[in-house]
Amino acid sequence: MAALDFPNSPTTNQLFTAPNGVIYQWTGTLWQAYGTTGLVNVGAAPTFDSTSAFLLDNSAGYNITGSTPMTSGQGTQIFSRVFTANNPANPIQVSVTSVVGGGNAGTCCLALFVDGVSVAQQGGVYNTSWGLPVSLYWQGVLSAGAHTFMLRFVGTTGLYINGANGTPYQLQKTTMVISEVAQAAAGPAGVQGPPGVMPVGTVNPQTGTAYTLQSSDINGTVTMNNAATNTVTIPSGLGGAGAYTQIIQIGAGQTVVAAGSGVTLNGAYGLTCRAQWSSVGVLAYAANGFVLSGDSAP
Repeated sequence: MAALDFPNSPTTNQLFTAPNGVIYQWTGTLWQAYGTTGLVNVGAAPTFDSTSAFLLDNSAGYNITGSTPMTSGQGTQIFSRVFTANNPANPIQVSVTSVVGGGNAGTCCLALFVDGVSVAQQGGVYNTSWGLPVSLYWQGVLSAGAHTFMLRFVGTTGLYINGANGTPYQLQKTTMVISEVAQAAAGPAGVQGPPGVMPVGTVNPQTGTAYTLQSSDINGTVTMNNAATNTVTIPSGLGGAGAYTQIIQIGAGQTVVAAGSGVTLNGAYGLTCRAQWSSVGVLAYAANGFVLSGDSAP
């Protein structure tokens, strides 16, 4: 790995972004990773190098676990971080937790900016001595590449992040966690099932002058082919409600549909086929209750 090429003759607190993305700060005597404990105060908003880093106070440079929480005014920057999105199809999510306090009543709000655009805000009315929890969540999709996420405080000047008036709130730290949610890969395709079979009704050809429907004729067709008048009888117990049989008069002899013992049969136009090649349907609307439809006649 090649040595980092730091700027010549840097000024105190000057920042330098290395090719590997790490930001360094000139303390006056050496270059040190920006945002770590012990850096000299730059008189500007703090930053962090990982999602678990504590905030540094905006004015004194103390770690937040020390005695001085960060005092916040309108527009104070809390976090600023560059995060690289790898896949534009994966959502990016940001989760922020904090505690705001102060000696006076007021309002507080945390505002999240992505590439300079406000995308989410969360806060409330502050009317206690200190210790108001504030949380914020945002999820969205971004183009692949580096994006700047900035968290700012918006509200009454004089409130404090993570405590009040110099008193940390139970060593509370404000955190901003940024992550890319990878989408699970599609699983292997399942085994294709056998092709479906479309049921085909049976055709039962009859050539006599009398025939009684059978259970095997349900959902099928019966043809009557005789030169003399012929009769198709519907017996009792032929299927239940919904059973259906088609009857076709093929011969010159007229086909009559008759009800067997215990069967009720009705037809709006009659109970016979109207002419040769007429087709009628017999439908059970109830047990032993049938209706004749189609090309029928008295």
